[in-house]
Amino acid sequence: MSTSVSIEGPVARVVGALCAIDGQGRPRRGCVSDHGWARDVGCVSSFASASGYDEQVCVERSLRRTPDPVTAAQARQQFEEECRQGGAEACSALGVINELGVGIPANVQRAVALYERACHAGNRRGCANLGVVRAEGIGGPVDVQAAVQLLEPACAEGDARACAHLAGLRERGVGVSKDPLLAAHLLELACDGEEASACLALGDIRAKARQFESAMASYGKGCLHGDEAACARLTGPSAGVRAPL
Repeated sequence: MSTSVSIEGPVARVVGALCAIDGQGRPRRGCVSDHGWARDVGCVSSFASASGYDEQVCVERSLRRTPDPVTAAQARQQFEEECRQGGAEACSALGVINELGVGIPANVQRAVALYERACHAGNRRGCANLGVVRAEGIGGPVDVQAAVQLLEPACAEGDARACAHLAGLRERGVGVSKDPLLAAHLLELACDGEEASACLALGDIRAKARQFESAMASYGKGCLHGDEAACARLTGPSAGVRAPL
């Protein structure tokens, strides 16, 4: 995979608005100086010691959580320009905007094309996003084999989203051999990478195995990273008592 390009100026400011501060005004986890995306907006000073976090991951998660319209519009404008100039990270983030219709009508065909462009340029998250849309038949037919070929190397290189979706395929035995133990391991990797939905799924697996303390820990991580269902598992009447229905 190619290394990510440094992104400066207006794009860095947009990324900072999406990434550096959460909805309660606190520094958002997931930012680091590796790619320079937030160099101008304090992300580096907040997370200089958190090597391994990635501004692109942070930005895309923020886009998936419906940012405010002004920030979304600014992001779209800046990412369009950066993508035209060959910025693979911007192309992938722009794909998220088009896939979900963040501030614009959804255009899944364009989203897939943008993920393909990012992936072909060597962007790991772009390949993970492309693998997910292939697995789910978004913007085209379901192609599980192609999905696995994209998700497995992205997961091996540390992409939590790829690991989470690969876990689902492993758990169900879709396109790969069924392997619940490997699926649980992949979910653990994804949860450790702050993929909130993976923490929820891992908690459910542990709760069904009556590993309630571990389940609550997984739900706690999922809740911390913004998964409302994980929060509900912690506070519901059956919290810590029995597996969720």
